[in-house]
Amino acid sequence: MATKRDFGFFTIHFRDDKVIHVAVKAKNEIGIEQIIEIIQGIALVGESKKHPIMITVEDHTFPTPEARKYLAQADANPYATASAYLVKNLAQKLLVNAYLKMNRPNRPTRMFTSEESAIQWLKTFL
Repeated sequence: MATKRDFGFFTIHFRDDKVIHVAVKAKNEIGIEQIIEIIQGIALVGESKKHPIMITVEDHTFPTPEARKYLAQADANPYATASAYLVKNLAQKLLVNAYLKMNRPNRPTRMFTSEESAIQWLKTFL
């Protein structure tokens, strides 16, 4: 059964297909503290088990350079088997592309413009 919880500046939806969707609603920079809150929310909703994660953000939401560096570490999110960033504009695409090339996340991570493609890829990590 799907579960959806609202944590204020983000929601987490544990879908029936076992993919966790993190939707960040804040419209500003996201720092390390907020990243840690999101990871704690993933642990709570996902029952501290590993799951593939799909991330969406509002148009003007961007992680700080420190948050991107932190998130790329292997131990930053022990509950993610893989991460898919669903982008909807050029600015997000450029930022995620830079994150993938410069920070080199320590888990399978890809960018998508289609939710269907993102979910299909994430399901390979169940």
